[in-house]
Amino acid sequence: MSDHANADALWIGNYAYYNDGNLVGGWIKLPFSDEEFRRFLGEEVMVDALHEEYGIFDTDLMGPLGEIGVKIGEYDDLDAINLLARVCADHPEADLEAVRAFMDNQGGPTSFVEYANAVAQAGEIPFYRWEDSPERYGSDEEHFAYQEIGNLGGPERLGREELAEYFDYERYGRRLMDEGIRLGENGFIDLDDCVVADDFDMDIVDWCDWPFYEDAWIGLTQQWDFKPSSFSKLNDYTLIESFVILDHLDSREEEAVRLYRDYAMPSACDPLDLAIVARQADNIAYTQWDWSVSASSDAERLGKQYAAEHDTLASMSKETLAEYFDYERWGRDASCDCAFAADGYLDCQQDGPDLDFYTKEELAEAIDGIDFSESIPNPYDGKVRRPEPSAVALAAASAASGQGTRVVDVTRSKTL
Repeated sequence: MSDHANADALWIGNYAYYNDGNLVGGWIKLPFSDEEFRRFLGEEVMVDALHEEYGIFDTDLMGPLGEIGVKIGEYDDLDAINLLARVCADHPEADLEAVRAFMDNQGGPTSFVEYANAVAQAGEIPFYRWEDSPERYGSDEEHFAYQEIGNLGGPERLGREELAEYFDYERYGRRLMDEGIRLGENGFIDLDDCVVADDFDMDIVDWCDWPFYEDAWIGLTQQWDFKPSSFSKLNDYTLIESFVILDHLDSREEEAVRLYRDYAMPSACDPLDLAIVARQADNIAYTQWDWSVSASSDAERLGKQYAAEHDTLASMSKETLAEYFDYERWGRDASCDCAFAADGYLDCQQDGPDLDFYTKEELAEAIDGIDFSESIPNPYDGKVRRPEPSAVALAAASAASGQGTRVVDVTRSKTL
């Protein structure tokens, strides 16, 4: 380990002495000048005519090269490594975390010159730093979603279809259940919207053709879970009239009355109490399930159906939308072309630095004081440096396309 804190250093050893069983060499801090390196080779590595071969025996990358994730091997080009260190020193403003994220995403071996190009053009890397602490979030995807959507102005700024797709209907449905909606096998009732009187002036019921045989009484008693003891306070006419009303309910009305009885009436209700409710079945806020709605649970089905029927997403407050928006799922889908890092994320869809833009010679000359303009042809690959569109132009193009979700300054400056 070198004694160069917060710096990059290499341990250079002499192969000839090593082959003779002697470890000769020393640490040298990056970057170094030609004069420093010549003196180091003579004094530390003991290079001479008989011991002229040397190499990298060890590394201690605690400076910029370590921060950008460079890997250095025993036989790597010392001149190129030193050039990279010089470029890093010449660009102290470069976001090294962005450079590392960009280079890690290249998908293959990268040269020291390519790393140097990335450092020199670090301002072009589409890397976005986290705006608050990652510890607040359960995942990078969730953090990404909160930051991106927050920069848009909240979930309400998303398109209607996108908002509906990522709204957490199951959690919303559970909230509705907590607020008074009760579920049945074929639908649900909203207790807060039910308008059912305890005493109702029932019309005369034509029950002349209703069967008076014992099986009918027994069947309805079992169907509605009546206790025969509750019949004693009713006269025969009232009891029969109550049974007739209950027997003539259709399936929808029957479930509405049953749900109302289960959740809004005393447990020991008699046939007359229930018949009074049955005569007001239309006043029970009951909704049948729409079985065409795809849902993995009754709570999710409730959330989807209730939101659709009441157009809730359009009228919902910003706070409620933010509470029930599924940031985690949106983040997973939206960040599929992003690469996450400890301090932010890289948008891989946007163009970044051209890693072949500057040659090794151009980088060295630029550090030595030669400035390249945008119009100088590159003698090494025949390309002409071309100016990139400005951030204003990019923003205008984004707005014209209807996207406009992010304005990023990727104006390219090729002056080193």
